[in-house]
Amino acid sequence: LKRFHFANARYSNIIERIERRIKKLEANDVDVTSLVVLLEEAKNLQAETEDKLASVKEKYESLLTGDSPKEAAMAARALAKELKGDLKSIHAKVVELIKALKALKK
Repeated sequence: LKRFHFANARYSNIIERIERRIKKLEANDVDVTSLVVLLEEAKNLQAETEDKLASVKEKYESLLTGDSPKEAAMAARALAKELKGDLKSIHAKVVELIKALKALKK
């Protein structure tokens, strides 16, 4: 669970850095409309992942106090698997953003 949280925090930091670079390019009168769209998609994915992370944490906590730990464990595993996929999606979006940024700098 901590690994997912730290990965999400790293992507959040990377997205913030990319946002600052986009603002610098915008200040230099570079057309960044395509980058802004990609950035918003990445931010939305990151926010959704943050919400899912909170729900996974609740599921794991319910394992300790719940009546049916087996069902809670299965649900938590399913959410964790979904989280892993979401983190991969964020990674792909960040890679796409970086490639687009590099293309603008040329």
